[in-house]
Amino acid sequence: MEASLSSSSTADSKKVAFDKIHIRQYERSLGDNPSVSCGPALTLGWNYNPNDSISCSLEEYETFREGCRRHKNEMIVPRSIREAILHRECGYSRVELAKVVKQINACKAKRRQTVTNLQHEKLEEKIETMLSGFKRITCQKLDEDLALEKLWDEATKLNTTTNNNNSSICQEGLPTTSLETTDII
Repeated sequence: MEASLSSSSTADSKKVAFDKIHIRQYERSLGDNPSVSCGPALTLGWNYNPNDSISCSLEEYETFREGCRRHKNEMIVPRSIREAILHRECGYSRVELAKVVKQINACKAKRRQTVTNLQHEKLEEKIETMLSGFKRITCQKLDEDLALEKLWDEATKLNTTTNNNNSSICQEGLPTTSLETTDII
C-alpha cells in the first residue's frame, strides 16, 4: 500500500495529510525467515503488476474496509496453506520447499545454541582473558629464550673468531696461553 502525501507548512503549525492510496499486490515467494513456527516461510517479492494496482481516496478506502479489519491471530498463515500457495501458485517443487525448511531449521538450531551459550557468557569471557594472559606470558618467555639463544650464538661466533685470531698470532711466534680442562681439575 502506498499513500500520497500532501503537506502544508505555515509559521504557526505544520500539518501532514494523506490524499490518495495506491494498493499493489506483490508476488509471493519462498522465504528463509527462521521465525516461522514450522515449515517454509512465505514472503513478498519485489515484483508487482502495475495494471493490477488500485488507487482511491483515503475516505473511499476506509469506507470500503470498515468492519473488515483482521485480528493479529487471523494474519497467521498455517503451514499447510503456505505449502499449498508456494507449491501450486508460486511453482516451487517439494524438494525446494524441503531444502529451505532444512536451512530454516539449521538457523533455528543456531539461535537456540546462542541463547544457551548466553548463560555461559561470563565464564567464557574469563576463560578468554586467562588464555590471552597465558599466551602473552608464554610468548614473552619464548621471546626471551630466542634472545638468549641469539646472544649465545653470537658469543660462540665471537669466541670462534677470537680463537682463530689467537691461533694465527701463535703461528707467528707470539707467546700464548691456553687452558685445557685437565689443567683446571
